[in-house]
Amino acid sequence: MCEFASFIITKDREFWSETDNSHTTIIRENNLHEDGPRGPNIIQVEISPTNKIKVWPSLKAWAYKVDQDLLPEWHIPAVTEKRARAALDRRAKIGFTTVDARGCTNLSELSAPKATTVDASGCTNLSELSAPEVGYVHASGCTNLSELSAPKATTVYARGCTNLSELSAPEATKVIASGCTNLSELSAPKATTVYARGCNPKLTIKAKKGAQIIR
Repeated sequence: MCEFASFIITKDREFWSETDNSHTTIIRENNLHEDGPRGPNIIQVEISPTNKIKVWPSLKAWAYKVDQDLLPEWHIPAVTEKRARAALDRRAKIGFTTVDARGCTNLSELSAPKATTVDASGCTNLSELSAPEVGYVHASGCTNLSELSAPKATTVYARGCTNLSELSAPEATKVIASGCTNLSELSAPKATTVYARGCNPKLTIKAKKGAQIIR
């Protein structure tokens, strides 16, 4: 399975997809030829966040790896990695549309202003998550999270966010906040499904009329 963030390196260019981290998708979107008469034409690489990150994105702390066995004859490991990391820098400056920070346990702040999908599950040190354009946010297990701002999210997973006291998701149709023991107010006026099992018994929930509320 391809990981965030994936790239395809050719002899003279670097490619990625704005919608998918699949190497197959990157190849298809850019009409690349994976193999030639002399062997592979491309190098599939991944540069992924690690638990060394404290503030997003801290690109220098991301781990690099090549995701294939047979390599082109022009491949020089140090050069390929340098090119891939330069591509990551360019991609970050444009703005990530997908953010996968799962398991970055030292991450304390995450701001993703252009992301439409954010997965920060298991980021136990994360105290603040801001993703104003996100449609899907997964923050389950973020036990230190006190502020979650995702005003356009249609799906919010915040299971086990024991430090979260308020959750506002005005566009969400589904909210999972089970185990949020400190949650006192949950506002999701468009939600048709709300999971709040194990939350504060005094929790006030605002959801769509007739919504399924499980608590």
